[in-house]
Amino acid sequence: MSKPRAIEILNEVFGYPAFRGSQEEIVGTLAAGQSLLVLMPTGGGKSLCYQIPALMRDGVAVVVSPLIALMNDQVANLRTAGVHCAAVHSGTPPEETRQIAEDIATGRLKLLYVSPERLVTERFLRFLDHTAVSLFAIDEAHCVSQWGHDFRPEYRRLGLLAGRYPDIPRIALTATADAETRADIKHYLRLENAPEFVAGFDRPNIYYQVVEKNGGKKQLLQFVKRQNGESGIVYCLSRKKADDTAAFLNENGIAAAAYHAGMSMAEREAAQHRFTHEDGLVIAATVAFGMGIDKPDVRFVAHLDMPQSIEHFYQESGRAGRDGLPAESWLCYGLNDYALLRERIQTGGSGEFQKQIELQKLDAMFAVCETSECRRAALLRHFGETIPPCGHCDNCLHPPVRQDATENVRKLLSCIYRAGQRFGAGYITNILRGKADQWIRDNRHEQLSTYGIGANLSDKEWRGIIRQCIGLGYLETDPQHYHALRLTEAAVPVLKGSQTVLLRPPKREKGAERSPKETWLRTEREERLWQALRQWRQTLARAEEIPAYMICGDATLRDLVRKQPHTTDRLHDIYGLGEAKIRRFGAQILAVCQNAAAEGRPSENPAEPFSDGLETPAPAHPRRRELEAALQQWRQQRANEENAAPHTVCPDDSIADLAAFPPAEAGDLATVYGLGSTRTAKYGTEILALCRPFADGLTPEAQRRRRLVRRLTAWCAATAAAENEETFRILSKNTLRALAAKQPHTPEALAAVYGMNEDKTTRYGKAVLEIIRQEAV
Repeated sequence: MSKPRAIEILNEVFGYPAFRGSQEEIVGTLAAGQSLLVLMPTGGGKSLCYQIPALMRDGVAVVVSPLIALMNDQVANLRTAGVHCAAVHSGTPPEETRQIAEDIATGRLKLLYVSPERLVTERFLRFLDHTAVSLFAIDEAHCVSQWGHDFRPEYRRLGLLAGRYPDIPRIALTATADAETRADIKHYLRLENAPEFVAGFDRPNIYYQVVEKNGGKKQLLQFVKRQNGESGIVYCLSRKKADDTAAFLNENGIAAAAYHAGMSMAEREAAQHRFTHEDGLVIAATVAFGMGIDKPDVRFVAHLDMPQSIEHFYQESGRAGRDGLPAESWLCYGLNDYALLRERIQTGGSGEFQKQIELQKLDAMFAVCETSECRRAALLRHFGETIPPCGHCDNCLHPPVRQDATENVRKLLSCIYRAGQRFGAGYITNILRGKADQWIRDNRHEQLSTYGIGANLSDKEWRGIIRQCIGLGYLETDPQHYHALRLTEAAVPVLKGSQTVLLRPPKREKGAERSPKETWLRTEREERLWQALRQWRQTLARAEEIPAYMICGDATLRDLVRKQPHTTDRLHDIYGLGEAKIRRFGAQILAVCQNAAAEGRPSENPAEPFSDGLETPAPAHPRRRELEAALQQWRQQRANEENAAPHTVCPDDSIADLAAFPPAEAGDLATVYGLGSTRTAKYGTEILALCRPFADGLTPEAQRRRRLVRRLTAWCAATAAAENEETFRILSKNTLRALAAKQPHTPEALAAVYGMNEDKTTRYGKAVLEIIRQEAV
């Protein structure tokens, strides 16, 4: 029996149409028995690089993973795709461990996930000595290096695999590693002669934005509210700040939970479970959160404080948009962040060499925050990549203005020098502004020639100049002496007047916001199917107690919406649907697609949009025009506030329907085309306030039909409650409107109404006809 080819496994098991980038070459190299090192950005498909060869080669693949949560996520994902795999860790029951060993012995198990500590024990190695191992995969390989940001000493012992199992190929994988870290990976894992695949670090789907801190929590709240209920992570420097931020978000109507190392294991697991299983939850966390999270639909990552290094920032921000769909990275920073981090490093327990490494990385991170060039280019340059301006970051979309600030910088540098380079930013600012407090008088610094020469600028403006000078390398802070400002060698030409300094204006404009978010839903029908698929996925995930993305990722749901398949064969063309998922979920997916299509309006004819028979006021009716204009103005204002496209606030169909039949009560909104329960909950009060003054403009016949719709809606809700069913499954809103328009009086006429199939006519026909008869009296 011939072995499956890589492309066949990619298509049939994982449901992807083609390899991306260098995936195919990496898979071929490993499947052929050669060891290698792979650097690939988060979301680039690293796991497939060893999972597919594992299914191609004989034996079991041993995958080294640093965290239990990461192992469990990978195993759950693979099992959903129909792959027989397992993880062994401290939480694995003995009977399950015995079953795993039996499955390995019989050749049924294809991938086994273990921690590095377990793998290097002599007992486990003796077990492997008598096991057919297809390959070793070492995930998160940057943990091997002291230069890396997640150093784990036990990773260095994994080099023994090369000597003990010389004929078994090894693959080391990481999403982030600078040149020094890469050298360590190759040295300690004994991959010096192995080919190195660098797929590039760019994450083009992520929009980068950095803002200067000015009331950080309020800035964060504004940013999170613009995300329209999407899942996200907020990183904080301290445990207390993580707790406070989660509480603050909850108080302001954003569902949030905290996560940090100060919480008990049960509390952390509960927070992580909520994050992976609930839609729209925001986690406020320290750096303790993230490496074990494989949630692909995180739409944003916010840093309320500046990270300690570009590596930290890149990996943490890279947890957004792992599914390849648009995502955002937002960073709020200030001079205090920089000073606090320097103090942490200087007073930490690391050796002097390691401290110097960490200080260099901190300075590089601060420079990225302060840069006026393309944000993405500055990040990638740190990893050895050069790109032109990306056109998709804050600095590219809203280039910051810089002006000649040489005079102010010279005043600052001169003041620091004359004060003895012994004082922090606040004290120096007071001298420059001429504030004669007691400390300044005690030091006789009111007698300095620089005293009061910067009185024309505010405290905030001087702090901005100081921060930019640190970013440009003219100043450094001394954490051993109360964060005193000190001049560097680079400051000498500026002081002497031989170098010009360009800075952003002291009063910097509000942080650039991206233009209205990309909107991919083109029609009401697509939006209806999108919501139906998400609801189906969430219901199934809750029933099976697994995260929703393990059923189908957002990218798969989007492809379903675009292609709207009607047969099982067409499901094979959907991104992310392999054979196992099609067998397991295919019938349900097709049913959701068909039901959502049936929920559409009776006619899609744009020339006759209200084809349910309801009479509309004449197009030239002045009150209709007036209400339509008011609704459009309200919609545009809301779209501007939410940084969204207008039709996502309220579709054109809904605007036209609201203007034609202005609602007078909250219940009337339930039958408005395209509005839906989510928009009604969010905007219903505002819409009613606009429409009520116009509701008395309906003709007597239209008012009578409205009363009938209300009666039918109330009956429908009561029937749904009695049958423990969703209301729309009794009769859709379009069917209710069609009934009010046609007003059938016989079973035959009722059966001809849109949405009244044989089953519904049999079950509900008598009650519906009675309501229509009563209203006709």
